[in-house]
Amino acid sequence: MSSSEPENLSSSTATTPEESGEKISKKAAKKEAAKLEKQRRRQEQEEEEEASRKTASLSIEEESFSRNYGDVTLDELKSTEDPKAGKWREAVEGKEWTEVSELVEAMAGREVLIRGRVHTIRDVSSKKGFLIVRQSGSMVQCVVTESKENCVSVNMVKFVKRLSGESIVDVIGYVVLPKKPVTGSTQQVEIQARKVYCVNSALQKLPLIVEDAARSEADIQAGKSGANQDTRLNYRVIDLRTPANQGIFSIQGWTQIGWRECLLRKDFIEIHSPKLLAGSSEGGSAVFRLDYKGQPACLAQSPQLHKQMAICGDFERVFEVGAVYRAEDSFTHRHLCEFIGLDVEMAIHKHYSEIMDLVSELFPFIFNKINENCQKELEAIRKQYPFEPLKFLPKTLRLTFAEGIQMLKEAGVEADPLGDLNTETERKLGQLVLEKYNTEFYILHRYPSAVRPFYTMPCADDLNYSNSFDAFIRGEEIISGAQRVHDPDLLTEQAKRFGIDVETIKTYIDSFRYGAPPHGGFGVGLERVRTLSLAAAKSPPSTSALSLRPLMAKLQCRTIQSLPALSSSSVVRVDKACRNVCQLQFKRENASCFKLACALPSIGSVSYAAHWSGSSLRSFGITSFRSFPGRYFSQVPNTGNKNNKIVNKFDKKRRKHEVLASSGVEAVTSTEPVIGSGIIKVDLSTAASPAKNGKKVSTVKPKRRPKSKEVERPSKGRSGPTKKGFLIVRQKGSKVQCVVAESKENHVSVDMVKFVRQLNRESFVDVIGYVVLPKDHVTGATQQVEIQVRKVYCVNSALQMLPLYVEDAARSEADIQAGKPGANQDTRLNFRVIDLRTPTNQGIFSIQSWIQIGWRECLLRKGFIEIHSPKLLAGSSEGGSAVFRLDYKGQPACLAQSPQLHKQMAICADFERVFEVGAVYRAEDSFTHRHLCEFIGLDVEMAIHKHYSEIMDLVGELFPFIFNKINENCQKELEAIRKQYPFQPLKFLPKTLKLTFAEGIQMLKEAGVQADPLGDLNTETERKLGELVREKYDTEFYILHRYPSAVRPFYTMPCADDPNYSNSFDVFIRGEEIISGAQRVHDPELLTEQAKRFGIDVETIKTYIDSFRYGAPPHGGFGVGLERVVMLFCGLNNIRKTSLFSRDPLRLAP
Repeated sequence: MSSSEPENLSSSTATTPEESGEKISKKAAKKEAAKLEKQRRRQEQEEEEEASRKTASLSIEEESFSRNYGDVTLDELKSTEDPKAGKWREAVEGKEWTEVSELVEAMAGREVLIRGRVHTIRDVSSKKGFLIVRQSGSMVQCVVTESKENCVSVNMVKFVKRLSGESIVDVIGYVVLPKKPVTGSTQQVEIQARKVYCVNSALQKLPLIVEDAARSEADIQAGKSGANQDTRLNYRVIDLRTPANQGIFSIQGWTQIGWRECLLRKDFIEIHSPKLLAGSSEGGSAVFRLDYKGQPACLAQSPQLHKQMAICGDFERVFEVGAVYRAEDSFTHRHLCEFIGLDVEMAIHKHYSEIMDLVSELFPFIFNKINENCQKELEAIRKQYPFEPLKFLPKTLRLTFAEGIQMLKEAGVEADPLGDLNTETERKLGQLVLEKYNTEFYILHRYPSAVRPFYTMPCADDLNYSNSFDAFIRGEEIISGAQRVHDPDLLTEQAKRFGIDVETIKTYIDSFRYGAPPHGGFGVGLERVRTLSLAAAKSPPSTSALSLRPLMAKLQCRTIQSLPALSSSSVVRVDKACRNVCQLQFKRENASCFKLACALPSIGSVSYAAHWSGSSLRSFGITSFRSFPGRYFSQVPNTGNKNNKIVNKFDKKRRKHEVLASSGVEAVTSTEPVIGSGIIKVDLSTAASPAKNGKKVSTVKPKRRPKSKEVERPSKGRSGPTKKGFLIVRQKGSKVQCVVAESKENHVSVDMVKFVRQLNRESFVDVIGYVVLPKDHVTGATQQVEIQVRKVYCVNSALQMLPLYVEDAARSEADIQAGKPGANQDTRLNFRVIDLRTPTNQGIFSIQSWIQIGWRECLLRKGFIEIHSPKLLAGSSEGGSAVFRLDYKGQPACLAQSPQLHKQMAICADFERVFEVGAVYRAEDSFTHRHLCEFIGLDVEMAIHKHYSEIMDLVGELFPFIFNKINENCQKELEAIRKQYPFQPLKFLPKTLKLTFAEGIQMLKEAGVQADPLGDLNTETERKLGELVREKYDTEFYILHRYPSAVRPFYTMPCADDPNYSNSFDVFIRGEEIISGAQRVHDPELLTEQAKRFGIDVETIKTYIDSFRYGAPPHGGFGVGLERVVMLFCGLNNIRKTSLFSRDPLRLAP
């Protein structure tokens, strides 16, 4: 409105003065109001423009800062090669992750990238928050503060505060020193966060909180929230994340390290016995039964039968770490239906106390190993479960069972002297022993026979008691051991008495008919050792059948390999009044007469040792030999005894070294000087015919032993066929020739020569004699010395007619084609105990043990921890029908086809790098050269940061390390294998070759071989590709990756750029696949979708899938069959050659 308008209006209107004043007043008010409204609108417009300018500025700033936080997309985690695939991929490109445990004050000012779990979040203000990040028990505080300088926005602070507990996060920031000590954190530094990314989000409301699972009993009683055992076991993946559980399984790993280190030092070899049996190993009904290809079978309650058979197969010292199954209805604190057994078996010389000696050394070694390396873990466990350190003596206390009963009796506790101890009496005895001897680890031996297994050797002086023992920790039994019965007749009798169908263990019993050394061993549950070691004396004289004797005590153990090439040496005098040839019989009061090879075979041998060992042997002994070029000299201590003069005089006159040859002692390499007099324990390989016309005849015996002939005694001074013979004795592939010649000076009679000639091949013998240099090269023996025999004893007699001879089993294809007798595969597998004695098989299983040594050595160096996953599952891990099914206490169950699900769950439980060596079961009808129904899997799982190539990098380093380990330590074994099965050394590159699947298909296509680019390779195409790779790259070991998704398991992560392919790989040796690996799907929704597509009932693996809902890092791994690695490395044509006791669709025995 213009300013003139009011004037025009007033002139045209006639009003009174009063009216005119009223109208003017209203006009002024309207005018003023309009003016104010205009000003208000202008001000609002200016405010809106200012706000718009500010908002635009903030949006630009937030857009820049928003790349510093947020959720990581699944596509970014699919091992994409594009560094700009997303903000997280761009942020971490070129950076290395730092372990939380490595964050120390010296790193102040350094930018770091860490990955861990959201442990706790503390809200300080709208612009500041504290984030505690946990990684494998170590924790660090991250400070998140709004800061333009650090590019941290308020929205980023809000994002961090909204993170759910147990989510996986990546944090990038600077290490700073806090002004005050940080509480609630293990690291005394902070990280000033600049970037925070959520790699995998956990549920907002978890079924179990780690803090609750970590509460001590005292905390719970003080009113803090806790969790009961069922809840913790139901959500075990979360429960395992507590510091105490992280410590417990770290200590379990160190227990196994100590176990193996001590035993390997003592020349034990690691074996793997089958868990699928035709009968039960212990007897009774507490076994899991299943159908094995139409045959009734059960799961092994222990490896007892097969570890004894391994001893009979010339593996003199063996141990095993493997699953044990007990279908007992026991709900006690110390019983499980499946646990990990630590087992040992060893040949013994004189007394079962040798086994107790090993226990006494082994377990203190393990305890000390834990104390030296696990103080942090022990403290974490002690914080939740207070306990006192285990008390044990440097020399382990031993008590007889009778002494233990007496201690209980004196304390007013009644216990049956011919019965077993119950839990209460065990604990009470443990208290008494602690009070009297100040130890919580001790051995109780000579247990009543009635409470021991059927294969336990009874005592010589009292059949009511046995040569057995238990070991205790904190008043609870953890170890059970004994000398075993190695006489087949007594073994059969006792098995029947225990209600065992002897037909189901026929191969086990028969193994002792082929020559068996006295032996024994023990077993212990790994979980029980761990439980009791972390839970809140003078040895009496022995009356064992294998009692210590003066001669045996003086002669030190030796192997055939340790016999030096002597030009001169010393002699140990043996009482001349000895009986050299004997039938080796003895009588017990109220007992029948037994031959040496029967119920108590070692008794006769040692009884005669007592007979012919005189007092002279008690007074001296060779203490050492020093090595000089071509000579060994002895040093005999001068004790003032007149017998020493005789020895010294005899030594100067004869200049020979006497040894005792027997069976089953630890090996000493031939390059070492002889220390003391030698005991060589060997088993009889070939009894050679007498010399004719002064020449040695062939040492190869025909299958049928020639009948002994009574030959007229020749005239004095003349040599005849009854006066001399040669005996080739073998120990684990090493052989020495023993000369048995009639001699008054050596107290060797014609009857002794006859006795030797009548020995059955593969029998076990003890030989005592002098080491001498032969005039000519010794054929048929590995050692170029001879033993001039003075005494020979048969420790255990083999059958006169054997179903298989070692020489036949050891023939090469060339030998067989040349007309020499051989043995087919079925015969060798049927009589595996004899077949295992060949040099080739001794070499194969030595190499198998070295593969495991290299495997563990490399992985342990890289921070991996050894785990053991359960093999009894509610559902199959791979899907399909090729599983062994059984009843588990009324529930349908099956045997694990792989440890896949549980090793992934271990990663979700904060064990970031794990490996396993354990049995794998496949109920496939495969009769190929490379398939077994039961084999040993070597498995690895690990968290990955950016790309699944991290797994392939590990493979590329691990296996060349193993191959080099074999080449460095097993040349003798490789040569033995090569002699029977010729092969060329494996070719492999220092940096392992990697090819994509598409590149492999292209190589085949160029060679004229058609292969489906979206399918799998068959055996022929694998071999052809192996040939092409060898020709082009000069390697027989390579990796093929990016396999088609359609041929990989349901848990395999698809490629980001093409879902038809996956982040997976296979590894090949000599053109055959040995390793299969991949990145796993860690997203629960994608996992569920793919499981359904593979026809798997997701309810049976619900626990597995749910574990990824509680926060799971990107991860992957691989698996390989141990037997297949051995087969392909050694160029063998059948995997059954590398399995100790193979299981295929038709074979459930031995």
